[in-house]
Amino acid sequence: MTGVLTVILTVLKVVGIVLAVILGLLLVLILLILFAPIKYEVKGYKAGEDIDALAKVRWLTPLLRADVVYKKKPGEDAYFDYWVKVFWKKVYPTEDEEEEETEEPSAEKKTGKKKKEDAKPAIETKETTDYSKWDLKEEKDELSEYLDETGDREKTAIPDKSDKTSKSADSEKYTDHDTADDTDTESGKKEKVPLKDKISQAIARIKEKLTAIKEKILSLKKDGEARYKWVKERKDFLTKDENIAAISKILNEVLKILIHCAPRKGGAVIDLGFEDASATGKAVGAYSFLYPHIGKVIVLNADFEKSVMDAKGDLEGRIVVFFILCRAAVLGLDKNVRRFIKEVQRYV
Repeated sequence: MTGVLTVILTVLKVVGIVLAVILGLLLVLILLILFAPIKYEVKGYKAGEDIDALAKVRWLTPLLRADVVYKKKPGEDAYFDYWVKVFWKKVYPTEDEEEEETEEPSAEKKTGKKKKEDAKPAIETKETTDYSKWDLKEEKDELSEYLDETGDREKTAIPDKSDKTSKSADSEKYTDHDTADDTDTESGKKEKVPLKDKISQAIARIKEKLTAIKEKILSLKKDGEARYKWVKERKDFLTKDENIAAISKILNEVLKILIHCAPRKGGAVIDLGFEDASATGKAVGAYSFLYPHIGKVIVLNADFEKSVMDAKGDLEGRIVVFFILCRAAVLGLDKNVRRFIKEVQRYV
């Protein structure tokens, strides 16, 4: 019995150690995901149509890396590429996918060449007629005989014009006589409409038009009332004290997340201008709102005279998942925010 118990205890001990190791590894992985920062770097420039940009994302370098490249030169096609690597092994896109992408254009080119080669013999095998072998005298004699035969046939087929004209004259007389009788009978049956009836018919038509206009006005009034009701409901919803508090809470937390994700190293200069000067002013206003947090890193040069959008810089920053989850938890635990989200879903 003691031997069996010792075996069972050793098995349980081993299982416990394995479970503890697995739980420890999961705990370490969760802590790494939550607290290990995700670093990013963006560098490049844009001057008119000349664009050159590179974006890098690193997590537990060199464990996970992702790069994105975009280049565009004036008068040339844009170049875009991306890849994801784990250690030094490319995991996306795979080599098979890259081979398929490279094979598709080559296959199209091959098929195009084949079609062109097939089309060439059709042009080369076109037959040409030799007009020098024709005998013009024989053709002329045959044509004259054919015209003589067709002329005889037409003569036999055409009836006498005198008979036709006499018959048409008789038929016209008969039809004129019939139409005259018909008009006489119709004029005898037709009665004049009195003036009173004409006035009553005109009044009826005016009444119909007025009723149609009235219905149109009533429908527009109903639509206007419905729209006014829709606007008033949403205005009342947004002006509630609880909803105002929820909106301000959401904006504050979102602003904290943006400040956390904003670049901390490097610098960038942006030349920005729109055709409408008011749009440029709005962009400057938005930048001034964020200036206390990003003004040392990003510089905005506004141009109110012409439309321009050029930039040059090298920015670096980091993102911690735990911080974003904490901000989301703060919003989720707020009663006003939860109520606000439910009411927004109802209105949407």
